[in-house]
Amino acid sequence: MIENKYTLESGEETSLSSEREGVATKKVGMKKILGMQRSHFIFYVSIVAFPVLQFLVFFIYMNLNSFILAFQRYDYESAKYVSHGFQNFKDIFQDFAADESMRASVKNSLILFVFNLVFSNFGTIVFSYYIYKNHFGSKMFKIILYAPHIVSTMVVVIMYQYFVDAVIPKLWFDLFDKSIDPLLLPGSDTQFPMILFFAIWVGFGTQVLVYSGTMSGISDSVIESARLDGITPVKELFFIVIPMVWPTTITFIVSAIAGIFTNQMHLFSFCGENGLGSGMETFGYLLYARVQKGTMADYTYLSALGLLMTCVAAPLTLIIRRLMEKYGPSTN
Repeated sequence: MIENKYTLESGEETSLSSEREGVATKKVGMKKILGMQRSHFIFYVSIVAFPVLQFLVFFIYMNLNSFILAFQRYDYESAKYVSHGFQNFKDIFQDFAADESMRASVKNSLILFVFNLVFSNFGTIVFSYYIYKNHFGSKMFKIILYAPHIVSTMVVVIMYQYFVDAVIPKLWFDLFDKSIDPLLLPGSDTQFPMILFFAIWVGFGTQVLVYSGTMSGISDSVIESARLDGITPVKELFFIVIPMVWPTTITFIVSAIAGIFTNQMHLFSFCGENGLGSGMETFGYLLYARVQKGTMADYTYLSALGLLMTCVAAPLTLIIRRLMEKYGPSTN
């Protein structure tokens, strides 16, 4: 009996010690897990904090502040902004009727959008299809079209100005024995078309890379099946490739519509603030240049102007996107 009792007590002590060791092991394991979770949480916060802060400051705060400023005016006596109702919007409609530069900026923005839509978007699809097929010089075209995005914009602008103002007139004189004025001469009839061409050309690079990358994802079996049916390259482009890349096309077109009134056409790089009143300004350039030259009192008017253009561009963007998704070419 005594031996059984001793054996039972020793067995209980062993069981208790093993339980304590198990609890201690669990505690150590929980500490490790909590430590790993804490380190993961700190890493996550350190990665996410900066973009979230940027979003809060440069999107939420700035847009909210611009919205509030649109209904205010600057009072010089109290040196602060006070309520002004809808007067800024009334002034804008009056200026559209009286100010030629306001109407010209909207017209130039629409011209830039149409040229981007017709030449840039369709042209990038054709060039991307050429590169996708690995035809002669396709790699060279990649470099030529994407080079403006590698080099600083101001460097590309200076090189383009030199080529247009110095090289082309010299070549023209050598070939036809006639002298012509620099094509970017301020006030000339060729200045706006040359800047428009530059804006379209520098936009080719990114779109070509995106389109060619999307086209490379098209199944080879689909292309081979179409070739066995005797499809021509033109039909392959319009009936297979374009429907396959249609979501990408929607993205570029919707982005272009959303940026109708913000695209500066690189006018500030060519003209600085001197482009105001030249008849070439786009709406984006008009807003940017007026903000650069403006005072505290001008910000309320410009905020109302930007808000008004947003009310025009936002629903137009959503409607066009919906129509393109519904009535665009289908992969079926």
